[in-house]
Amino acid sequence: MTDSATSLRLGGHEVSTAHMIFGTPPPIDYVFGNLSLVAGTAGLLYAPGDTGKSWLLLEMCIAIALAGTDAPGSHASDLLRFRPVPPPRGHQREGKGWQVVYLTAEDPDDQLHYRLHHSADGLTTEQRNLLAENLRVRSWQGDKLLDVLGDGVDYELIEYCKTSRFVGVDTLSRFHRAVEKDNGEMSRVVNVFERVAHAGPAVVTAHHDTKAAITDGSTKSMHAARGASAIADNLRWGFALARCAESNDLLVGSEGKHSYGTLHANLFFRRNRYGVLEATDAPEQDVFTSTKAACGRRGTGGLY
Repeated sequence: MTDSATSLRLGGHEVSTAHMIFGTPPPIDYVFGNLSLVAGTAGLLYAPGDTGKSWLLLEMCIAIALAGTDAPGSHASDLLRFRPVPPPRGHQREGKGWQVVYLTAEDPDDQLHYRLHHSADGLTTEQRNLLAENLRVRSWQGDKLLDVLGDGVDYELIEYCKTSRFVGVDTLSRFHRAVEKDNGEMSRVVNVFERVAHAGPAVVTAHHDTKAAITDGSTKSMHAARGASAIADNLRWGFALARCAESNDLLVGSEGKHSYGTLHANLFFRRNRYGVLEATDAPEQDVFTSTKAACGRRGTGGLY
């Protein structure tokens, strides 16, 4: 028997093996019906620069914040068709969607205004009011950036996000001062987001692909993400976004890692006239950026 002082020094927590052997495990709490992301875990959304990952992450936040509020047959809040799982029957939030946090240091407030406003174009007045209540957006763009390894920052983040269903972080490199290629340092960074997730929400951080992955067209792999291998190895879920070879206007998303579920089929998106990503049918040949030239090609500018 280990004494209490030794257990305290070791840290962590000892699980009840008897409970796990004889007790019925709870069902896996998937955040989306079309993805293997699980509540209480941390994942990564990775893509070449200027592909649309910030748009996609914000739209994920909106879909979860309004989960279960669309009229039958409508997908106004779920333009990505990720099928967010709504609060269950009898839950205190039944019919009200989930609380969501979006942490960003990527885009200025006027661009956030533009994106959020047009992402809400198809919503009812009731949904807009509910979104304003459920979605908390905190920005460091133009301010001193937050370092998640700073003294006490981890506890503050946990406190700020613990009542949420989902936390989107845009982007990884703006929220730490660690050496991105150092496995030890990036393991510590990832651990902060894992601890935030352990309090309840799923935490998804946006990140860039390596130049090598963009050049050779291997952006689907979780290890296409830039920096230390600990980023891909330690996080439990990954979603890759890239341009399709068939059309520079067509984007394709795929689960690059799915530790707690089965691999779902690729999902395809196009931008509407405001830049909002919307689900679309797959091309006749379902491919994931099969040519090097199409993957990560820079856009021509504009509002998005």
